[in-house]
Amino acid sequence: MDPDKREKYDRFGRAALEDTFMDPGSFFTMAFGADKFKPLVGELTIAYTAAGNLTVAEVKKWQAKRERELANILLKRLDPWLKGDEEGFVRDAVAQLEDLKGEAFGVAFLHCIGYAYYSRAQVLLGLTEMLGIPGFVNAVKESGHTMKTRYNAVDAALKLSEMKVNMDPQKPASEQANMPEFLNSVWMISVLDIESTLRHVVELIVKDKTASKEDRKKRASGIMRLGKIFQGA
Repeated sequence: MDPDKREKYDRFGRAALEDTFMDPGSFFTMAFGADKFKPLVGELTIAYTAAGNLTVAEVKKWQAKRERELANILLKRLDPWLKGDEEGFVRDAVAQLEDLKGEAFGVAFLHCIGYAYYSRAQVLLGLTEMLGIPGFVNAVKESGHTMKTRYNAVDAALKLSEMKVNMDPQKPASEQANMPEFLNSVWMISVLDIESTLRHVVELIVKDKTASKEDRKKRASGIMRLGKIFQGA
């Protein structure tokens, strides 16, 4: 992270935040430690879209690319699991968890990622068993969670707009009265983004018709195992 930008973030209030939002990657790295999570979630949409005026088509194209890249990364890390080295797979996952959970918002990131992995893979795997009944039941549960997450994100976006207007430009970021609520609102918006993105990533892997049915089921079970590990952070 650029030391000058970090100093501006720490010393100045609204002016620093406005400057950072013109370079949104810096803000999210400073506030959330997001750089180390990019291999898992990619660049957050709120950061990407804050960079300038983008069309819906441009954002959709970028998002599709983001999901494909994340799917490739996840499929590569599933390789030991698919080859029967489940112990090595789990060991690597636990090592990554230990490395990441100390980051800013680290545990929250891991829980969010773990839930998205586990719930979507569980739904897709369940659709292949007992006439798809387990998958249907889990899909209903997942749908309820998603609706709540969307509501929280909309509410957070409204609060975020209000708080940005009311920030005191004379105070450093650390002394802004509403900074904790500001960061919480940004996080709630990002949760929806992360979960939605990772659901699609899991589908790209588990619904891949170039793989056999058994391989797809094995992929789903590996993703569920990884999700469970991350949820234990």
